[in-house]
Formats: sequence, structure tokens, C-alpha cells
Amino acid sequence: PLNLSAKNMMQGSKFYCNYCQQIIVNVRGDAKSKFSRDHFVPILKGGNLNHGNEVICCQWCNTSKGSLEFESIEQVQAFIKNLKELDDNTLLNVRNAYFKTFGKPTPV
Repeated sequence: PLNLSAKNMMQGSKFYCNYCQQIIVNVRGDAKSKFSRDHFVPILKGGNLNHGNEVICCQWCNTSKGSLEFESIEQVQAFIKNLKELDDNTLLNVRNAYFKTFGKPTPV
């Protein structure tokens, strides 16, 4: 996780999602994917709101990671890579099974 302002975090990640490496919104507002800040340690699992717990990523990766916990960014990257290799129906079934087991994340 990074410890920078949002603008510097974007520059520090070179306008790429730290999880899937796809281009995200840049400072001019051009977008390939929506900008998002993930709480690496989910707030629901005791993570804090400071910049040291934030990771710049695209909205798809942030939503896909949800409140799952990982020990490293590399583990999240592998998880996301595996999800992106699934077809849409399989991905939907995986998400539905997760929500059925653990419930949908509650917005903070």
C-alpha cells in the first residue's frame, strides 16, 4: 500500500491499476477504466482510513476484491488475474456464491 495523496498515488502508480495493470483515469480525466481507491485491509475487517491502507486500482478490481483479505498486493494480482480468465457466467456464479456465504459488503 502507498502513503500518498490521491494525485501523487496516481502518478506513483503511473496511471495503472495496481492489481490488473490496466490504464485508469489520468489527471486530464481521460479514462480506460474508472479510478478507485481500495482499502488493502478492508474497513470491515479492521483496516483504517489512512493513506497507508489505500491502493490505487480500477473500479472492477476494487469491486472484485471486495472485503477479501490478502497478505500482499501480489496475491491480489493473482486473484484478479484468475477472475479475469473466467467467462461472465462463471464469474457471476462465483460472486453469487461468495455473497450467499459471506453476505454482500456493507458500504462504509
